[in-house]
Amino acid sequence: MTRETYDVILVGGGIVGISTAYHLSTRTDLDVALFEADRIGGRSTGRSAGGIRQQFATELEVRLAMESVEQFGRFAEETDRVTFSQNGYLLLARTDEEAARLRTNAKRQRQLGLDVRELAPETLTEYVSYLRPDDIVVANYCPTDGVVEPHTVTRWLSDRTREAGATVREQTPVTGVRTNATGETSVIVGNDEISAEHVIVAGGVWSERLFSTMRLSLPVDPTRIQIVVTDHHTEITEDDPFVIDLQRKMFFRPEGGSSLLVSGQHPTADAPADIQSYNKSHDYAFSAAVSEFLLERTTGLEDLQIATGWAGLKGVTPDGLPLVGPVSVDDDEGLIVATGFNGHGFMLAPAIGRALSEYVVEGTWTDLNLEPFSPTRFDR
Repeated sequence: MTRETYDVILVGGGIVGISTAYHLSTRTDLDVALFEADRIGGRSTGRSAGGIRQQFATELEVRLAMESVEQFGRFAEETDRVTFSQNGYLLLARTDEEAARLRTNAKRQRQLGLDVRELAPETLTEYVSYLRPDDIVVANYCPTDGVVEPHTVTRWLSDRTREAGATVREQTPVTGVRTNATGETSVIVGNDEISAEHVIVAGGVWSERLFSTMRLSLPVDPTRIQIVVTDHHTEITEDDPFVIDLQRKMFFRPEGGSSLLVSGQHPTADAPADIQSYNKSHDYAFSAAVSEFLLERTTGLEDLQIATGWAGLKGVTPDGLPLVGPVSVDDDEGLIVATGFNGHGFMLAPAIGRALSEYVVEGTWTDLNLEPFSPTRFDR
């Protein structure tokens, strides 16, 4: 067994891991290495819808999302490889209870400086011509929300991380994490044990199995989420916003200019899903649910057919908040996890990456205090 040493090791090359590596490598002089079992962005990140939403219910998530929007905007200015389409998010409330919740959230969001507009049902077709507004009580619209293509931004961040001097290894699975009596943390890669002052595990739903030899359990349920893309229709335009039906817990957005990408929760979702053998394709039951949803929520698209689809995994926590921060195992303070984002990891990742990089350097949270996301909060 050979040994290597780094200042920081990241496990997982999805958007959260690569964003953290990017900030560490471009903002510090630390020796950074990232190990990804697949290709960069090849698992959950690459199977996400790419939505970037700032309309969250908690102050911390709003602040993280607002900073992430700023960072995605800078990425798009820096390179043509990253496209950030800011067509907005439209959240639809069908009940008085949902409307009250939207208004409460919008008040908090506006206090934080977010541009959120309340729209009357009769104005909604000005934003989405084919939307059926009959049963809508109210809608909230944020024009700076949008969509980023997951593969391209993740690959670009990986390239920038390498250019800054970090080691990025793809198709290099980490099989375990260890701590020893001196407080040193290491990862097992093949026959090698590689140590670091800090190890950040950002392996999504695959994170917990790395701790099989340690007294550490992460309350994250892997849940299968399906996405389909329809065929083309002249009524759909690339400038249409991202639309979420809060009651149905389903959404659609334009894809490829004149198609719709549709996803959301469905009773047949696998929770928890088998992370090794889950079905990576969409199924008939979900396709039928999508067709029913589109007939209910849109008008003039009755002949729209599903062209393709896929499925991915998201990590779901008991309280709907992610697990981000240090975990103390055998008094080791160098082990950090960043997982369980409940399907929101892509939209929060740039700010999470900065916050984690500053935590590593300072030994404490700075302006973005992620203590509410502490992985140990359920043990208190």
